[in-house]
Amino acid sequence: MNLAWARRNGIPEERVRGIEDPERGPFTPRERAILRLAELMAHRSDAVLEGAVLEELRRELSDEELVELGMYFALVTGFQKFNSVFRIFPACELEPSRSSGETDLTSGSRVE
Repeated sequence: MNLAWARRNGIPEERVRGIEDPERGPFTPRERAILRLAELMAHRSDAVLEGAVLEELRRELSDEELVELGMYFALVTGFQKFNSVFRIFPACELEPSRSSGETDLTSGSRVE
């Protein structure tokens, strides 16, 4: 996650940095379970959702929530893979510069 984007959107830095090690990060058990699912789906193409991870997810999420998150992660990682394979890059800067007096749409404040 982009730290500058996170700051602009009010996400505390310790939460962003905690994503690297969810067990030590400032997350609830539910958030840790979701991060484990995201990691499994994004970085382990041969993974199967079973055992302790599945039990943990079932404790924290309803079946509907689990399927919805799984579908969301599948969509996002699929787009990432597509963009990588076809060498599709962002059409604009990820951190656009703003002119003085322009409104920052992510925060609603004016740039000085």
